[in-house]
Amino acid sequence: MPSMKNKKEISKNSERLASTKVKIKLDTIRTRMTDKFIGKLKEKMITYRNCNVQVEFEENPFEVAIVTPIMKRSHCLPTSKEIIFILQVPVMQSHSVTFMVTPCAVGIFITKGQTEGSYKQGLHLILNILKESAFCNKEGPATFITDDSDAEISALKKTWPQSQHFLCIFHVGQAVWRWLWYSKNGIPNNYR
Repeated sequence: MPSMKNKKEISKNSERLASTKVKIKLDTIRTRMTDKFIGKLKEKMITYRNCNVQVEFEENPFEVAIVTPIMKRSHCLPTSKEIIFILQVPVMQSHSVTFMVTPCAVGIFITKGQTEGSYKQGLHLILNILKESAFCNKEGPATFITDDSDAEISALKKTWPQSQHFLCIFHVGQAVWRWLWYSKNGIPNNYR
């Protein structure tokens, strides 16, 4: 009869095995979803071109950049050379959609992951589409406003070193609010 220690070891090993199986299954599902998305994207490329929507993508690692005709025209606005807001939205656990916005959107890119490398690749895909017409034919906007993503900020600084970078006041306020309400920080309710 196995000892209590052996039973715990067997239980831990079973849990590890089950956890590994779940991770493998999730990775397989994500790969299939990415493959299916790339296949659908390739099918739609002619339709996009007919509508003057420009799409560039890389398969490995997965990156997609999209510029619609109105986005391209937005690069002619004086504000596009002055200030660009970067808004990123995580999708699932492994992808991110990033919007580049002045009064209008000027580009969108989808990346697998939220690393400096994936952001740099997305930014370069946008530049491949726009070429010299980006940001009123300037080397880049004067200012970027972002959330507090180190990877995003680093990618922007490496792509446009001459641009200034500021944190979005909404995201600063949101971070303070979350910190105040996080119970481990011990802030009493009447001080929040």
